This record gives sequence, structure tokens and C-alpha cells, in this order.
Amino acid sequence: MNRWTAKINLPIARFDWCKKYINALAEKGIVTGYENDEFLPDNKLTRSEAVAIINRITDRKMTTEILEKLTCPFSDVSETHWAYNDILLAACEY
Repeated sequence: MNRWTAKINLPIARFDWCKKYINALAEKGIVTGYENDEFLPDNKLTRSEAVAIINRITDRKMTTEILEKLTCPFSDVSETHWAYNDILLAACEY
């Protein structure tokens, strides 16, 4: 899934008032659309999405050196989860 989308497609006109703000955040890589570039503002924000956004705002990025030091403390988060690195960055000391 490509979660880094520079342009967000809002599904209906009632979001016109916030479209420029959402697109500005998308251009900075802070918020992203789903694989079809759709942005669903009525959906509840998941924990994974929240931690990814917080890491992007604070410019926290995973490096090989950091990843080698960490062990995921959550049994329900696999290495293939799209936000695995973001979850490790937020939950573990390094």
C-alpha cells in the first residue's frame, strides 16, 4: 500500500472547506491517502495512523542502526504491518 500521496482526493463536496489544508499536509508527507489516493475524513483514525502522523510531524525516521536495536513489544504487530517502523519508533527507547 502506498501511503505517501502528494495529492489527496476527497470523496464529496462537503469537504471543500478543508481540502486546501489536507492537501498542504499531504504535500509535506504528514497525512496520506490510501492506495487509491482516497482520503476518508469520516473514518476514525487508527492507532497506527495516529502514530505515523506523530512521527512525521516530529520528523522521527527509522534507520537501520535504530531498527537493529529494537524488538517489537507487541505480539499483534508483525514486521509486515505498514506502520511497523512507526510503531517501534514511538513505543521503544533507542
